Amino acid sequence: MLKKTLLFVALSAFLQVAGASPDHCGASVADGAQPKVLSSKHAGASHLLCYRAYAVLVSSATRTPLWSAEHLTAQAVNQALGDSALLMGAALQELGYVGRCSFDHLVDGDPEGDFEVLFTECNGRWGGTSMPMSLLDRLVRGPRPSYRAQDVVYPNLAGASLAELLRLAGDLMFDADTGRGRFIFYNVGPLEAHGKFDVISIGEDQVDAERGLLKILPKCFER
Repeated sequence: MLKKTLLFVALSAFLQVAGASPDHCGASVADGAQPKVLSSKHAGASHLLCYRAYAVLVSSATRTPLWSAEHLTAQAVNQALGDSALLMGAALQELGYVGRCSFDHLVDGDPEGDFEVLFTECNGRWGGTSMPMSLLDRLVRGPRPSYRAQDVVYPNLAGASLAELLRLAGDLMFDADTGRGRFIFYNVGPLEAHGKFDVISIGEDQVDAERGLLKILPKCFER
């Protein structure tokens, strides 16, 4: 009996600490405003519990949640997209499909608050995202680094050869043997006629990858 009493006291203390103050739940509810409970009877006899990722208002009368709110982050959005893509991939696999699958999603709402994945589609082909991603995975040892990939056009490079393009970029070209450098060029067919090609910019983080494409790369071709 004594052990049960001590356990109950310890559990009660834990719950009181977890829900110490309604102010601690601001990060889990939209705009810091808690949902309204329409029943005054239930609202009066309730306890607010706050955790790092969510908050819940529990009715002492019914011993059930009156409302709950989850603190959503970019990681939560990625998880939701991954879950929906996995379900579609599993369904296609059951149907016998084998091959590439590039997923696109339509998300409604606030990625930092309430959101909903409205639908997920699969393009059964190599796409503009899967090609540079797979190329990078084959060239880089270890985890995939932060990067940005897109096509670029430099009219002043029209008529240039790939060899000249590589010479202008110099040591900034990525070397798969050493792991040094930040740029990978591909789809260079339109280079000679239009000065157009695709590039992967690798960075220490996403900001650095963006900086490489928008600021560092153009300086290589100033002439």
